[in-house]
Amino acid sequence: MPAAKYTKAQRDEALALYETSGPTAVADKLGIPKGTVTGWAKESGVRTVRNSRTREATEAASVDAQAAMAELRLQVLAIAKHEAAEIRDTQTGAKRWRTVLKGAGGSEHEVDLDFIPPNDKRANSNSLASHAGTITKLAPAEATHDDAAAVDKWLEHMTAGGSGGHATVHGQVAPGAE
Repeated sequence: MPAAKYTKAQRDEALALYETSGPTAVADKLGIPKGTVTGWAKESGVRTVRNSRTREATEAASVDAQAAMAELRLQVLAIAKHEAAEIRDTQTGAKRWRTVLKGAGGSEHEVDLDFIPPNDKRANSNSLASHAGTITKLAPAEATHDDAAAVDKWLEHMTAGGSGGHATVHGQVAPGAE
């Protein structure tokens, strides 16, 4: 049987360092390969606190990322609510709709209208649908179908609910309803 490459004292020192600082510290400080000290640790039942610190740091980063995603969802939702309120205010007559119309020779000019032009309705419908999709994509993985249904219900309320009684198809005023 070949002679042991490391003494019992080296092994004990390596395991003590492994327990407090992990295998990389053992390799850097004592020159013992990570695989060797990890094997000794498994044989001896020694665990490193480095794994739990790494796990805690990873969990903290995950919580931070989830909080950032929640904040982003709230920002997108605020934008969607603002756009829906603009539409609702125009449809109820509380506010005029400001848009850009094309004139002769390709000129453009801003106008205030008491209705929302069809192209603007289409653009706003697409915008709200995009916001809903973004909110859904940013939702945590554990979100259920019921959560998506709540977003759909909110969008229905914001688009069709505020349409001034006009029938809508896919968020747009149905032909002949105006």
